Amino acid sequence: MNTSNHYAVILASGTGVRLWPMSTVKKPKQFLDLLGIGKTFIQITYNRLKKVVPEENIFIITTQDYAELVKKQIPTVTDQNIILEPRVMSTAACNLLAAKIIHSKNENAKLIVAPSDHLIYDADDFVNRIEVAFNYADDDHLISLGVEPTRPDTNLSSVQVYED
Repeated sequence: MNTSNHYAVILASGTGVRLWPMSTVKKPKQFLDLLGIGKTFIQITYNRLKKVVPEENIFIITTQDYAELVKKQIPTVTDQNIILEPRVMSTAACNLLAAKIIHSKNENAKLIVAPSDHLIYDADDFVNRIEVAFNYADDDHLISLGVEPTRPDTNLSSVQVYED
């Protein structure tokens, strides 16, 4: 499969204050090994995305405060693949900034945006779903993967996942 038009953006600027005191503004949850497996959430996310996106097409959007943590935890990421927010922005603004930068590099890019701190139990299933999404996405189709809602709710932090 040709993956040259596959791109990924990892959102990594959150401060993780809801998990205080473990997660702090200086070192938020995406940079912690919360599972005790020797890898942080951002490393797990990066490794998962490498299965469907060439490494040179994986971008990380973060703030200046976290740029060095990103480089330390993902030594293969280049400065060109770290997008620094000009100021603290919302998720939508980060998505737009990253999409504009990637579109300027490749007008045919297909983009997945992934939070740096999501826990995904079945990484192989996730990768398979991303491959299907990349195959289906085009000028007329935008693919969104997520948890099926059980009620209307604008607060993402209150979404609960139930196993069948």
